[in-house]
Amino acid sequence: MHTGSPEHGKVLAIAKCPFDPATAPWPYNGEPPPESTTEAPTIRPDPASGMYVSFTTGGDGGYSGEPPTPADCDRVGEAIAVRNWRSSGFIGRDANTGHVCKDIRIVQPDDLVAFQRFLDRVELCEYKDAKC
Repeated sequence: MHTGSPEHGKVLAIAKCPFDPATAPWPYNGEPPPESTTEAPTIRPDPASGMYVSFTTGGDGGYSGEPPTPADCDRVGEAIAVRNWRSSGFIGRDANTGHVCKDIRIVQPDDLVAFQRFLDRVELCEYKDAKC
């Protein structure tokens, strides 16, 4: 019987590292990475930025039952969401109208420029058929 070390598979410590948006990588600063052609979404923030991305389908355009904004974003059929430990935003296409909508209501002031920059790039490359 193999028991392994007592530490195997256990979290021994959690550290919260200081975060400086002025020195963080893209989308906080610098250029976006080259586009991936193997998975969706194809644009991803630098992992060192602390942001992560997910692709969803069949959402309601709002968070926790809140009314979606803008008004033409009634039912989001597909969306690309970006989050970090304090902020959350998404861009998606309304399933009924086809309009592209962004929601950055839950983005903290320190993250706003980076989230907007990321979502603008996603809109250009994923929803506007631009070559990125």
